[in-house]
This record gives sequence, C-alpha cells and structure tokens, in this order.
Amino acid sequence: MKVIAINGSPHPQGNTFHALKNIGEELKKENIEFEILQVGSQNIHGCMGCNMCFRNKNEKCVITTDSFNELLQKIKDVDGIILGSPVHFSGIAGTMKCFLDRAFYVSGANGNCSVTRSVQQLLPFVVQEVPTHLTACIIISRIL
Repeated sequence: MKVIAINGSPHPQGNTFHALKNIGEELKKENIEFEILQVGSQNIHGCMGCNMCFRNKNEKCVITTDSFNELLQKIKDVDGIILGSPVHFSGIAGTMKCFLDRAFYVSGANGNCSVTRSVQQLLPFVVQEVPTHLTACIIISRIL
C-alpha cells in the first residue's frame, strides 16, 4: 500500500511539512509506503480552461512549463492521498489550488482516473474539516 501526501505550503520544512511527516511516520509503522510531494514552493500555473485535456485524454495537461504533469503521474496509482496546506485568508495556499484545479480537471477529463479515485477512497478517513473549495472541486469532479 502506498500513500502520498501533497504539501501545499510554500515553506518546504514548515508546519504543514512536519504535520505530514508525523502522519507518515505512523503510516510507516504499519508498513505503508509514504512519500511527501512538495507542491507549495513550486511554480505551478493555474488551469487555463482550454479543455485540451478533454480532447487529448492522455492524463496530461498541455501546459508543460512546470512540474504538474510529473507530479500528477506520481500520484496516479497510489492507494491514498493526503492533502496538506496552510490556510491563507480562509483558503488553501495559491500553488496548492493551482495544482488541485488542474489535477481535478485532467482526471475528470480522463474518466475519473486513479487520482480522483484515490482522493475518493481517502474521504471517509478525513479527520479535519476540508476547506469548502476542496469539497466543491471533489463534488464537481463527480467523485463522491
């Protein structure tokens, strides 16, 4: 079993990282493979709404000037995804939102590929309240 945590904080070694690291240590005790992907400090562009992912259906975004497609492929076949982000002005960090917007769009365009299924499987185990726009993205992607 493998779980990936997505760190949406712009501070790679900040509080969000340490919270995710603590979760990972507990998962590793149960022989669950765990990895943290640092998203928040990367330069990830927002979705352009060009709909090319719906035309191409190749599980990739046509924007190739950032690391989004590489990160998306890393989370595609995991058993669980943990989303971690600081709250900035009542919402998640901007880069995390850009990443998730594109991830939900691309995965929805590809028939709800593994990425959305992984998030769906994780939802019953969510302990903390998920920010409203994350819930909306998940519902819009029709994965509930």
